[in-house]
Amino acid sequence: MTTKPTRSATLKDVAERANVSISTASRVLSGGATVRSRLAERVVEAAAELDYRPNLTARSLRRAQSMTFGAVFFKMDGPPAFHALRGLEWEARRHGYATVTADADGDDDRFIELFRRLAERQVDVVFVYRPPAAAGELIEQTALEGTPVVAISQRPRGMAIPLVTNRPTESIDLAVQRLASLGHEHIAYVGGAGEIGDFRTSMLEESTNRLGIRFLVEELPDEEDRDFFRQAPRVVERLEEQRVTGIFARYPYIAGLVNGIHVVGGRIPRDFSVISFGDGEWLQTHRPQIATLSADARLIGEVAARVGLEALAGSMLGRTYQPTDAIWVDRDSVGPSRNGRSRFGRLLGG
Repeated sequence: MTTKPTRSATLKDVAERANVSISTASRVLSGGATVRSRLAERVVEAAAELDYRPNLTARSLRRAQSMTFGAVFFKMDGPPAFHALRGLEWEARRHGYATVTADADGDDDRFIELFRRLAERQVDVVFVYRPPAAAGELIEQTALEGTPVVAISQRPRGMAIPLVTNRPTESIDLAVQRLASLGHEHIAYVGGAGEIGDFRTSMLEESTNRLGIRFLVEELPDEEDRDFFRQAPRVVERLEEQRVTGIFARYPYIAGLVNGIHVVGGRIPRDFSVISFGDGEWLQTHRPQIATLSADARLIGEVAARVGLEALAGSMLGRTYQPTDAIWVDRDSVGPSRNGRSRFGRLLGG
């Protein structure tokens, strides 16, 4: 005989009983995605055994719309984030919605607390910009209970919420091919724990593998990530020890990288070619100008607002929207490798 728990069962309880991830349990119980039948049976059986009941009171409250969007940014750290917010706000106003915005400044716990507060205010949709994996359980529980949640730019693997981002595959290939043609044989992607494992990492790995280039991921410890501008020289020295000559990083890290290269006596592009994910005016005014993979972040924000409105009408778990391509913009920060050979065997650098 099954004994019911003394407290109300949560989605996490169901996932643990069925021995599946929370996102799988969420998809099965919401009917938002196809899951292998045996897995689905385990989830349904676990929910029945635990007498799991979604928060129907919360769902009914959501039906009375507040005409307000909530947006939580993991870190409002550059033009891509600002432009995405502008697009979101503009499209929201066009449909009669106000937008309440919060910035977690790169802190997981603060992000979770800000997200919880916005959800409790009963906003109609919560938008999350680059949400950390630590917030996954809360986000999916909120979505399952009736408040649509839409990710912008990135979402952790396995998180079953809609994502609106750019389509970077071709631009990444073009950037890597450009480095290969200039003799670069060791390329790195620099980022914090929240950056590593995202789509940029996997696509860079695929592109470099095709061209026989060694690809390294430089994951920054928390202390370096929080104070990257000051810590960057140490990072650059590590990269140099590994013979890295081409560096990719998101826009917020570029200023630190440029300064770090200068501090250790290096020059761009003589010693390091630098490429940014995301563009900004200072990248163009800096000398040399910094190459970039740039997308229309404002359009991404606008489309996210539309996806949020559509989500109010029904479940859209796990779908990915890519309304714009990232564009490869070749600039003077990309040059010949100091210690490589071109694909034609000609010695470069020196």
